[in-house]
Amino acid sequence: MNSLEHAYRTWSFSNPQVFELYERFAQEAFARGKKFSISLLTERIRWEIQMGWEKDQEGFKINNNYRAYIARDLLDSHPEYGEFLQVRTTKA
Repeated sequence: MNSLEHAYRTWSFSNPQVFELYERFAQEAFARGKKFSISLLTERIRWEIQMGWEKDQEGFKINNNYRAYIARDLLDSHPEYGEFLQVRTTKA
């Protein structure tokens, strides 16, 4: 595990409600038969929580560097999204 993934795992453990939102919004898109990106989900979540959630210690509400790990966790939890959510290979 690289340092960025470790930081993501620490952050996600402290903020489990965020992954629940990813699951909810991904399920909504999936149910409609719409392809979606992790960027789209991230921006929707930012919109939904912009006024009610505290920033983490890095000053981000959702760090863009975590999106690849969030996408992989989402696919691990919901393999049925495989044709709807694509991920690229990471350098790590």
